Amino acid sequence: MQTYSTLNLVLTALLGTTVNACLPSVQARHATDATSTETQLKLLEARSRNTPSTIPHRKTTLTNVRIFDGWRIGEPTNIAIDGDSITFDLRNARNTIDGQGGVLLPGLIDSHIHLSQMASLETLISYGVTTAMNMGCDNYTLCAAFREQPGLTSVFGAGQAAVKPNSTHATVFGAHGYVNSPSQASEFVAEVFGHGSDYMKLISESNGFGQDIHDALVNATHAQGRVSMTHAQDHASYQVAVASRTDGLQHVPYDIPLTQEMAQRIRSQGQHVTPTLNIARITVSNLTVEAIISPDANLTYEAGESLKENTSLTSQIANVCAVRIYSTRDVS
Repeated sequence: MQTYSTLNLVLTALLGTTVNACLPSVQARHATDATSTETQLKLLEARSRNTPSTIPHRKTTLTNVRIFDGWRIGEPTNIAIDGDSITFDLRNARNTIDGQGGVLLPGLIDSHIHLSQMASLETLISYGVTTAMNMGCDNYTLCAAFREQPGLTSVFGAGQAAVKPNSTHATVFGAHGYVNSPSQASEFVAEVFGHGSDYMKLISESNGFGQDIHDALVNATHAQGRVSMTHAQDHASYQVAVASRTDGLQHVPYDIPLTQEMAQRIRSQGQHVTPTLNIARITVSNLTVEAIISPDANLTYEAGESLKENTSLTSQIANVCAVRIYSTRDVS
């Protein structure tokens, strides 16, 4: 029982560190102005020059470690790290590290962050997050530099998020990936992936795109063999996102709880969900902030948390993509 409590503490610490909502797009906008971007680029370039791109191949044995396999924590055992392989073959190891009974687990995946500075990568790797998914990019040069840092968290990222002009994300958060009609979808998507983005990011909100533009953007993304992620945090916007057949749903509805019918549709369409419950708790606890980010819907943490409490509903979505449910912070 103690081992699982310890693991929960680790995950809680992970969730609670440097947390700022998708609302921190406001912060990110200030943090990535011309001066800050130049500063970050210099820091990243200097680190790249001074950090070896490859780690010397020295086989290392880890003794007395308890392996977490995704389901349970095992009894103490010994393993070896041999280059990019993990093995039980301990022969010819050059170094030995005593794990002192500690838990050994795979690198964590943070499936929703907003990255604006190198310090965030250093924080992520210090908590064992080896892969992170950046959910927006205002400066493609800076985003490319984040990807090229040996020894830090590996970053996959979206490009500019597609938004409707004069929507909340455009006016409050400064998003400027404007799409005005379905006919512009293919060109916009091509530009995003032309800058090296890994996936497409769309914003579904009460004063955002209609279904036609959402569908056109997702279809254009799929036509390139790529995947799309859609921000949605109220029930009506979620319905639009689900109907578009976007691949990843970012957040859950915080006005009306996710219904059994919607969960079944998400599963049948092979979509996955990244709830970001922890950041929602922070966001909706401030009525002023909540009114700004969702002027047309009354958001509550309880509506989103119902996903966690409804085990039947959770299991349906967990069967689609459990990792996304349990490893997200939404940081800046």
